[in-house]
Amino acid sequence: MSRTFKFVIITGIILMLCGGLVYGAAYALGERRIDRQTGEVTAAVTADVSKLVIDGGIARVSITAIPENEIKIEARDVITDAVSYDVSGEILTVSYSPNFSNFFGLGIISIPGVTHSLKTPVINIYTPEDKAYEYININGGMGEYIAEHIKADKFIINGGVGNYDIAGDFGELDINAGVGRIKLTGSVERDITINGGVGEIKLDMAGDINNYNASVNAGIGGVSINGDISRDNPDAPYNLTVSGGVGSIDININ
Repeated sequence: MSRTFKFVIITGIILMLCGGLVYGAAYALGERRIDRQTGEVTAAVTADVSKLVIDGGIARVSITAIPENEIKIEARDVITDAVSYDVSGEILTVSYSPNFSNFFGLGIISIPGVTHSLKTPVINIYTPEDKAYEYININGGMGEYIAEHIKADKFIINGGVGNYDIAGDFGELDINAGVGRIKLTGSVERDITINGGVGEIKLDMAGDINNYNASVNAGIGGVSINGDISRDNPDAPYNLTVSGGVGSIDININ
């Protein structure tokens, strides 16, 4: 057996032992949060809320309009004590925040397949189909967001790493992109603000493009508005403000 081969084997064993020691210490000193079991959470919200805030963390979140009179939350493959839903006045906040294990001041986050189940955590939010929110605010993390047939006077995205596939009817749009892809379909009536990120942004909305005066600061990825680079219309009642990033921004309003 060559010296090089022996060195590789010994180094590998040492790294494995070090990894085991760190994992074990985190388990012992981190209040044993590192191996929490996953499960299901269900809830019904009967309060009359007009604002919806979602912090999905690493979860896959869906928002679906259904013919019901109350908001329902169904989560699976989640760390159950990391799912919360809180009503404060007219605001409903739904969040998924897996706690960090505290290891000598270092946070070790719960990671699917490493600290608990390999399955992706899923949170399904069902909202009455005739309900129009004053605003819906999604604060993205590492997860994915899907929405169908939702309604809001203002729709806000604070993007993270994950992707968005959103369909709904909105008054205003305020999009702050992150790394992931953002796709919006449906309709928009008033102001649109887009701050580009690394990922691609695509809007395919029903509306009247002649109602918009566009202010565009193109980034590396480029901006297209109904096939044009810009669209000046100073007498228009609404503003379309775009600040480009690395990813492309494609806007179609017809």
